[in-house]
Amino acid sequence: MVVTGRGAGPARSSLPLIETGFIGDEDLAALYAGAEFLFYASLSEGFGFPVLEAMACGCSVLTSRGTVLEELAGDAATLVDPTDVSAMTAAGESMIADRGLRQELAAAGMKRARLFDWDQTAAATAQAWHSMISASSGGVALRMEP
Repeated sequence: MVVTGRGAGPARSSLPLIETGFIGDEDLAALYAGAEFLFYASLSEGFGFPVLEAMACGCSVLTSRGTVLEELAGDAATLVDPTDVSAMTAAGESMIADRGLRQELAAAGMKRARLFDWDQTAAATAQAWHSMISASSGGVALRMEP
């Protein structure tokens, strides 16, 4: 079965297709947790929250090589050229057929997702801004209160 947002389904699939439309956070987490894997092909992505969310829920991931998603997923996902339909199809078929691979990726993904902590991200962002402002303004300080 393929679950997808409205109008975002695969052009061809022998699997049953369910188009859900909007899915709320609680239902989305349950879908990720129960899915065999997330197939998330993108040519251009700002950050890749769906990949990170799926990993945090213990869902294995197949996503795009050569985009920010590769950096986000690291070695915790199957990576495929998103412009190569044959390679994406083969990778998807491998993910369906190989339960051991899905289990390995799910475990690696959960570990990888723990690296993306909001508090650490906020502190690193504040430090980056502080460094940029200090370097460019000759002494203007940026102070962030916790």
